[in-house]
Amino acid sequence: MQKSEQEGLPAHNHNIPRQFSRIVHIKEEHEIRVLLKDEKGVLASGKNIREYTLVDRYFVPVLPDENWKPERKNLRLRKFGHRNAEIVLSVPEFRGIVKYGKKYFIAEGEESTLTELLLALGFKEVFQIPRKIGYFMNYMHWDIALEFVEGLGWMIDVDVEDEADARQFIASLGSALKEVLTVPLPACFCKTFNIKI
Repeated sequence: MQKSEQEGLPAHNHNIPRQFSRIVHIKEEHEIRVLLKDEKGVLASGKNIREYTLVDRYFVPVLPDENWKPERKNLRLRKFGHRNAEIVLSVPEFRGIVKYGKKYFIAEGEESTLTELLLALGFKEVFQIPRKIGYFMNYMHWDIALEFVEGLGWMIDVDVEDEADARQFIASLGSALKEVLTVPLPACFCKTFNIKI
């Protein structure tokens, strides 16, 4: 079978409806997320800066299920700017300050089509986390996402090698650091806004 150049995935199957253009793939996660007092110093130190907007719409089963708490499992419809939307399932696990786990990229396509699919599968939308402005950039030797999360403030999401790398990154922020999150962003968001799942 011919392979695509991106991530070694099978080449596009033209028998698949146009609304769905990718098959499931999995990303192993090891990252930290920090809340900042001030983003200006980080932004000034960044290189290769690319601006983005992003909205994550979170879904849970219509029927109550204790396994679908935002600390344990998150299903979202993710939309970057004018790009296609993606259905992404995250299963996080914290070890110390580092979030490990797996991220399943289930489908990519038009937002309305993917919304219809999730509703048909028995899910309902419960909240959204918008980022009206964010920046992908190189900061020292890390690739980071610096973004403004409505109601929470400026945050950084960064992939790290291990706990030692995470602590080195935190130290590099100096007085700009406000807090290191030890729960997934959706859980933090729900707690801040008193959203019950």
